[in-house]
Amino acid sequence: MPRTRQGLQIVESVLIAAERAVGAGGSVSSIRMNDLARDAGVSVGSVYHYFPNRQAIVAELARRLESRGLELATEAVSASGPQSTREAVGALVRLLRSARLGEPAMRRSLLRDVPARWIEDHTRQVDETVQAMLVDWLSQRETEIRACDLELQVFIVCHAVEAVAERAQLYRPALLESEAFWEALSELAWRFLRADAAIGSAEDASEGGGENR
Repeated sequence: MPRTRQGLQIVESVLIAAERAVGAGGSVSSIRMNDLARDAGVSVGSVYHYFPNRQAIVAELARRLESRGLELATEAVSASGPQSTREAVGALVRLLRSARLGEPAMRRSLLRDVPARWIEDHTRQVDETVQAMLVDWLSQRETEIRACDLELQVFIVCHAVEAVAERAQLYRPALLESEAFWEALSELAWRFLRADAAIGSAEDASEGGGENR
């Protein structure tokens, strides 16, 4: 990645143009280096200086998407003070539909076409940062959260919510426009986390009457 201001501007212009191309074409194969240079307002040589091929551009788009998710989660946790934990969990879940993450077609293409190994290290770093932040945040609201291994709870709920949202994005994109979908996904997360969640042995369930509120 560039170190000069001009270099940073070139890279940003190229990536913005690449996002537009993927969003419009619905596939990373829509990226053409010559067209990209023209749309970004830079020379073809400048594009190749920072990105040797289309794969390098696509991988950087995917990393940017992960980083935007981290930014959104950080902002949401910081702004959660006046909210109940249930409301804050719902707000965090709904970040997955934020327009700030980019065009739905672009996100769908990256999810479908980018092998996980291309950005594995960055994804792991972002996931670990988000989960550590959520563990710290939830530990401050421990009276509302089920007494359990909080790191394990957060790991499970984060990946469960993300997996459902990604499958909807790939196979039922209309669900992403449904408030009922996001409410159900928020409820899934909250029922798993909340203090009165009846998750455990059959004996636990029988003692509690097997009923969740």
